[in-house]
Amino acid sequence: RKTERLETVKSFDQSIDEILERIEKKIICDTNIKTISYPSFNTATGGLNKGNLIGIAGAFKNGKTSFGLNLILDFAAQNLPVAIFSLEMERGEIEDKILSHRTGISYEKLRNPKRLSEEDKKILARFKHQKENAGQKLFIYDRAITINEIEAKIKKLKTVYNLKIVLIDYLGLIKSAYKHKNPESREREISQLSNSLKLLAKETETSIIVLSQLNRSGLKEASSINLAESIGLARDCDFLFTIYKPELNGYSKVKMNGKDIDITEKDFIVKLDSSRHTQSGREFLLKLDESGKMKETDTRFDNSYLEKINFPEVI
Repeated sequence: RKTERLETVKSFDQSIDEILERIEKKIICDTNIKTISYPSFNTATGGLNKGNLIGIAGAFKNGKTSFGLNLILDFAAQNLPVAIFSLEMERGEIEDKILSHRTGISYEKLRNPKRLSEEDKKILARFKHQKENAGQKLFIYDRAITINEIEAKIKKLKTVYNLKIVLIDYLGLIKSAYKHKNPESREREISQLSNSLKLLAKETETSIIVLSQLNRSGLKEASSINLAESIGLARDCDFLFTIYKPELNGYSKVKMNGKDIDITEKDFIVKLDSSRHTQSGREFLLKLDESGKMKETDTRFDNSYLEKINFPEVI
């Protein structure tokens, strides 16, 4: 990579053989990374490619962390080297959530082990002796760090383990490395951070999933126009998803594929808000269980049909 600057620049026509060879390889073997559990996510993105920046935005307690964690654990289950940078939760909390996801035991029970049943204890004992690959290449960082430190750790993991996917929870908590430049506003600062993450994804040839907050208006409308502090993330992302709880937005039913589906507090709707590479607008429905697993239940959410209940007042 250091000698690339000394190479003779090739024109498009001079590179055509290499371009066609790359396409032929993709026909034979799809190199894009796809999930096991979320076919609508795969359809929306076409699979993740090297250098992709994926944003997941949601209002407070609207499922963005749960969905991000489910995605990264899906990739880990495929024995792909992945990393989690959690700037909000402590390592112990993340480990409990992963253990809950892997064993099916309620996260609330793991937080308070005295509530574990005898059957739960047997499950944990069996899990201890299982030989699986789902966590052998899963790396966790829980310290509030700067973008430069994140960059250094990702580059090291790439060199040593050939890191593929990174989850950052969340953008607004990254310590800025630009304070000495006196950014004009917090919006400018966050924009610089999202731009740095996109460049980092390209340089390290990894896919970076970054979570972001929506502002108060995002409780009513989960859209990129309500990104907290900066719209820059929508500009930098290859794919930007928004997630919300329809029950909090006043929906009691939604209609998908011609059938009515009752909505509870455990249901979430994910929408591909914007995309550089595919058609945006695709939505799919997820259901959360006690162990933190999110299961895709349907897709093609029809926003023209809904049954309203009392709309919650936004404080």
